[in-house]
Amino acid sequence: MSIKADGINPLNFTKLSKNFTVEADTFLYGYASQEFHVENVGSFKGGEINYIGVGVFAGRYGFSEATLNTLVGAWNVNDVLAGKGSYNLYQAQTGGLWSRFGRDYYNIR
Repeated sequence: MSIKADGINPLNFTKLSKNFTVEADTFLYGYASQEFHVENVGSFKGGEINYIGVGVFAGRYGFSEATLNTLVGAWNVNDVLAGKGSYNLYQAQTGGLWSRFGRDYYNIR
């Protein structure tokens, strides 16, 4: 994992959590439970597609794919443990898909 000079240490969960919610959410967060159809891919909730922003955030700070997968999984497991519903275990998978897309997009632009 590489961290840029102005980067964020992914092991500092408090700072990372603050920056995820400030920098990584997209407008789709406001449509978290609404379904969107992505042609030739399937239907996803806005909260899942919102993870594109998390991926762009990770790409900006040089996080590896393994680090990104760990962060998305840990974020959602934390939500389950905080009583926010077991749906977050599913969202860890779909959010992981969209976050990798966002990271890849950032890295090729």
